[in-house]
Amino acid sequence: MALVKDNLTTEMINAVSAIPDGGVAAMQALGDAIVKYLCDNTTAMYAWVGTNSNGVPDPVTVFNAELQSSGVPFTTVPADFNSFIQSLALFLNTAIIIQAPSDFTIPPLNLGAGTFTAQQLGELSDPKDADKAQKEAFGKIAQGIIDGWQSYFMPSTGGSHSAFTGNATLTVVS
Repeated sequence: MALVKDNLTTEMINAVSAIPDGGVAAMQALGDAIVKYLCDNTTAMYAWVGTNSNGVPDPVTVFNAELQSSGVPFTTVPADFNSFIQSLALFLNTAIIIQAPSDFTIPPLNLGAGTFTAQQLGELSDPKDADKAQKEAFGKIAQGIIDGWQSYFMPSTGGSHSAFTGNATLTVVS
């Protein structure tokens, strides 16, 4: 699994193109497409350090977790590109949760997309071709999302695994 800008761009374009009227339905389709792509193509790995009541360390030291949609829809119809980017970044910070394997008792964590702004995405050229303009804009947004995830601060949380209690730290998101 890997996050590929061009693939995410295509998923985003296909989602909004399928809703000809735009508006809330298009934003929800866009949000759903981004979340599905990220959940299907992202690997989340935790480092685990736990001990039992006698101080014996848990032999399990790493585990993979599943990414799932939180079910929060993206329904904001922003007035301009800057507000669209801000709304999308806020949405992505709550739209995906990381669920540990069932033999671990760890609260689900939100996997934030980090932060990115319209300014960080850079200036868009002004191509005369609407399809090229759309592909460029969504490509920059896709790259902003991927870069945000790769630079995201990895959260830690306490939990338990069988007879062991300890701490899990998200170490890899790719």
